Amino acid sequence: MSEAMPKSNAAPVDTLTATPKPAVSAAEMGARQREISVSEFFTKNRHLLGFDNPRKALLTCVKEAKSSSRLKSQPTAATRRRRARQTASV
Repeated sequence: MSEAMPKSNAAPVDTLTATPKPAVSAAEMGARQREISVSEFFTKNRHLLGFDNPRKALLTCVKEAKSSSRLKSQPTAATRRRRARQTASV
């Protein structure tokens, strides 16, 4: 096995020109960001949701439908309190 190379604090080097790249501050990176809509984000990043191919898309849809139906079948806290008051008054 080869021994791990020690990490350097030097700026990254562009391998084509062998010149060091200038360090970029967080403020500069933040200035380059732009705001995008939720739909644009998920259109570009379908793999994050599990929609990168038809087979995974179908599996994801089935899982979500099952999860949603299970949540709807469980009574909310307000419903449980109302039922408890109704049974206590009888």
